[in-house]
Amino acid sequence: MNGLLKTLVAEFADAEYAHAYMESHRITRLAAQIHSLRKQRGLSQAELAQRVGITQERVCKIEDADFESLTMRTLHKFACAFDVDLRISFSEFSSGILDVAKLDSEKLRVDDREQDLENFKKSINSALPKLYTSRDSFVTTKNTEAVSQKFSSAKMQTVAVFNIAT
Repeated sequence: MNGLLKTLVAEFADAEYAHAYMESHRITRLAAQIHSLRKQRGLSQAELAQRVGITQERVCKIEDADFESLTMRTLHKFACAFDVDLRISFSEFSSGILDVAKLDSEKLRVDDREQDLENFKKSINSALPKLYTSRDSFVTTKNTEAVSQKFSSAKMQTVAVFNIAT
């Protein structure tokens, strides 16, 4: 892996090459993740196509990385079909190089919303007592009514952590 990193750093001195390489990687990674998530959820291409509102042939082309672009609307539909969050962000080339070098099938897996939140609740319940029992930290909690009418019946809990200088 170290050799790959050094090679990419040297090759990325050429801006045009760097942008083209990362574009190709983004397309390949997205195609692989869509395929991986479809398999993870036990869906056929036809079932995924129906959920997304596109043809099975289009799903096949996307999974084969045979596309130039996907609209934000289509990506959002895939996110909804897989019941996951969609994140798109800008990052440094060094992050992209590391992403290329560390890519494996396990990193393409994403739990659906329900499983993710269940795992997150468990981690919060087990981690919070350990995280905030130190003599250097204390926690205050405050229940506040949600301001959004959409969530008017829900309560949001805000946790503030203060580190005490020693």
